Amino acid sequence: MSHNVYIKRTKINAPVEKLFAWHARDGAISRLTPPWAPMKMISRSCGGIHKGVKIVFRLSLFKIPMVWEAEHIEYQENKVFIDRQIKGPFSKWKHTHTFIPDGKENSIMEDRVEFKLPFGFLSRPFYGLAKKEFNRMFNYRHRVLKYDLEHYVDKISKKKILVSGASGTIGSILVPFLKTCGHDV
Repeated sequence: MSHNVYIKRTKINAPVEKLFAWHARDGAISRLTPPWAPMKMISRSCGGIHKGVKIVFRLSLFKIPMVWEAEHIEYQENKVFIDRQIKGPFSKWKHTHTFIPDGKENSIMEDRVEFKLPFGFLSRPFYGLAKKEFNRMFNYRHRVLKYDLEHYVDKISKKKILVSGASGTIGSILVPFLKTCGHDV
C-alpha cells in the first residue's frame, strides 16, 4: 500500500487573510490539539508557520512514549503551508493546510493529510481505524477554528492578561485560546 489520503474541508465565515493569520499565532497548535490527544509540544525552532520551522511533540501511542518531529516545508501567505514528519509514528506524514477564498468575507479551510502507517502490509487492518481517528481529530479542529474565528477573533479589544496556573488543566486550555484571539498572555 503506497499511502492514504484524508481530506477535511470546512467553510469559515471569515476572510482568508484572517483564517491564515490565526494559524500563525502563538498558541494555534495547542488550541487545535484535541484534549483527548496524548500529544504535547515540547519545542519549536521559532514562531509562526514559515518554511523551515521545526516542531517537536511528545506523545504516547498505546502507552508507548515517542517523539514526533515535524518541519514546515512550504509557505505561501494566505494560500497554503505544508508540514511533514521528520521523525515519528508514521512511515509518511505530509499535511497540507490550504486556504481558499470564498467571496470577500468567507473562506474554505482544507486539511489534506497524506500518510502511511508503519510496518508495511501488517498495518493494512489499521488504516480504517486511523482514518476514523483523523475524522474525529479534524472535526474537533475545524469546529474549534470555526467557532473561534466567527465569535472571538478580532471581535473584542486586545488585552494584556496574566494567567495564574497557566500550566494547569484549565490554564493549558485557556492560554492558547487567549493567544489565538490576539491577547498578550
